[in-house]
Amino acid sequence: YPIVDGDRCSFWYHKALNNPYDHYYRYENGNIVNYCGFRPKGMNMPILPKSVSGNGYVAIIEGTTDLKFKDSGERSDFSAQLEKTMNAQNLNNPVLVYYNIK
Repeated sequence: YPIVDGDRCSFWYHKALNNPYDHYYRYENGNIVNYCGFRPKGMNMPILPKSVSGNGYVAIIEGTTDLKFKDSGERSDFSAQLEKTMNAQNLNNPVLVYYNIK
């Protein structure tokens, strides 16, 4: 899922021997950033993109909150809001998350 915006280029990639970690790469104004996954505090699973939208990524979060979030411990503001949003869905409808990593 590449995004090119002026002097900025970013994409996600997967190393076949590093399962199940996906990596994020960004080049901007001569600076390179390389992260291993994106897992908000309090979640059991990483948030990985399924598509791009404008200058960011789109992830689909589906399932029940008891599988996606840790039973106890600290939550980030983002993961707390995501859990609240998921619990408010009828029939466990999926939640679309639009995000950009800075």
